[in-house]
Amino acid sequence: MGTPSETLWKDVTKLKDFKPTFPKWRGGELDLMSHKLSKEGIDLMKKMLIYDPVERITTESALEHPFFDSIDKSKFADRDY
Repeated sequence: MGTPSETLWKDVTKLKDFKPTFPKWRGGELDLMSHKLSKEGIDLMKKMLIYDPVERITTESALEHPFFDSIDKSKFADRDY
């Protein structure tokens, strides 16, 4: 993921606890680090790990992601998340 920047997360430097002295870590490629995860799993993980909460996938959308297509979702139909 790397250190958040204005490119990855607009206005991150304006957050109360942001420090310009944070180490500048380079992000890695999740698909290279997750050999056992399917393409759908990697796609979902990338969407869940987006720094900006406004841009991050919602719980409802995540449950509809193709990664979960093989799961019987009827068990969750009556639940209010």
